[in-house]
Amino acid sequence: MEEIPSESLMRSLCTAQELVSKLLNAGSRESLDILHSLEDILVPTLSTVRCSINSFCPINHCPDDILGLIFQYSVALIDDTADEFQWPFSSFRPSSKLIDLTHICRRWRILALNLPLLWTHIGDRSSDPLLRAVSTFLQRSRMAPLKFHIRGKRHINIRSDSFKLNLSRMEELHVDYISDLFGL
Repeated sequence: MEEIPSESLMRSLCTAQELVSKLLNAGSRESLDILHSLEDILVPTLSTVRCSINSFCPINHCPDDILGLIFQYSVALIDDTADEFQWPFSSFRPSSKLIDLTHICRRWRILALNLPLLWTHIGDRSSDPLLRAVSTFLQRSRMAPLKFHIRGKRHINIRSDSFKLNLSRMEELHVDYISDLFGL
């Protein structure tokens, strides 16, 4: 568990309190400058407070390797394609929920971004915003084997350099609507 940074927090809050006192007697131009200074102090202070609050959550007492396994298994269980056809025994999983995972807290973001196996399923489902993020997923997956799902008119550009450069890493390729893939 992280130690609460009480000394730096107190200094920031004292400085903020002084600025609020100055703000009460300031003119309009000076007030704007003071408000910007106050914002510069309070935004990082709020981040520090939130980080301290998160450190008390029981899940954050798990070691990184255990939490990483939890991430991998939980993402594998997500099925946001219940109304879509899935080939039996397909190991492809939608990865759109990974973005949500990186927005929970700083620790989870750092951990998730450094787990290449989380970023290996690259698809373009309508509920999956990955079409715009293919290069990000390719980068985050590092050299891990990839699984691609190309579907409908919203397909990954198979002529792109990033796609061609990563063909050797392809472990699975799922294609729906082949005529759309080749632009026929």
